[in-house]
Amino acid sequence: MAMNKGWDAVIVLGCAPKKNNFPSYSLTQRVKKAKEIYNKGLTKKVIFSGGPNKTEVPESLIMQETSGIPRKDTIIEKEALKTTENAFYTGLIVKKENFKSCLVVTSPFHIARSVYIFKKIFPRGVRLEFVKSDEKICPLRWLYLLLREARFFMRDYFDVPRLAKTLRN
Repeated sequence: MAMNKGWDAVIVLGCAPKKNNFPSYSLTQRVKKAKEIYNKGLTKKVIFSGGPNKTEVPESLIMQETSGIPRKDTIIEKEALKTTENAFYTGLIVKKENFKSCLVVTSPFHIARSVYIFKKIFPRGVRLEFVKSDEKICPLRWLYLLLREARFFMRDYFDVPRLAKTLRN
């Protein structure tokens, strides 16, 4: 990640929280990375993206509440339930706000799929970069997560062209 440029917005992708709306380890690490970038003055806005995934409270609200970033500097996207929807709904926000550059924050195991999806769906003309959170993942968990990502990639494959067409027109 080139941490010297700065971005109009940092987009933090949601991850299912634990029961009782408690942030998961992955969610916490993503928010921590976004706050680090915000605190360095590399962005003025942070977009938290994620709907109510396995809980009644949207992931984005959980992230906002736990981030410590002033609310005036955050934007909430609370509809997305999967990565293709993160790209679509945050793309709508980026177009509305006329942002020209965004940094997407996600987990190491999720970055490859996120890059593919965002580059296919996101509005043209936006400088788009990606950074991994600092999660520590044991090898066996890595294997499980990568297999899960492959399954999700196949699930999302057919959503990508449809959402890209909708957002880019």
